Amino acid sequence: LEMTGQMQVNLDREPINLSARLNASRIDLERLFPTEISSQEPASEAVGTEQSERLFTDDPFPTDIFEPFESINAEVEFSVAKLIVDPETLVTNLQARIQAAPNLLRFKPFSLEIMGADVNGNLQLAPARSGLGVQSVFSVRHPSIGDLVVDNDTRSLQGGPLSMQV
Repeated sequence: LEMTGQMQVNLDREPINLSARLNASRIDLERLFPTEISSQEPASEAVGTEQSERLFTDDPFPTDIFEPFESINAEVEFSVAKLIVDPETLVTNLQARIQAAPNLLRFKPFSLEIMGADVNGNLQLAPARSGLGVQSVFSVRHPSIGDLVVDNDTRSLQGGPLSMQV
């Protein structure tokens, strides 16, 4: 892991102000967090089970993710040419601007390429009465999507074109 860039931190008052621009040519999450990723159970290959049909659980999302940001205002722009999530998942051309403040975490804008698709959008997380408030707008464009094809340990979607706004 090699990151380059600039960072400024103002410690004179609360909340602490931090701004940064960071760049990396390659980040391998398996090497950074080997026990977390390798200890996870493999995804079920079963199709049509109730578990595989659910996108979200009934459990509320924990709001303690905001605790580190209680005394900081941060704006970080970063880009990563290759982000290796696991042996089968490669994210390329990841770019994002992250804003963090008490009770707010915003990715605006973000863009990335994954499995041949271009993904662009905005994401904001903030505490809400019932747990976590999520606001998101994103687009997914893929020139050819359809079947999941595995070739030499690389997964890709193949078929017709896809253009989706969510």
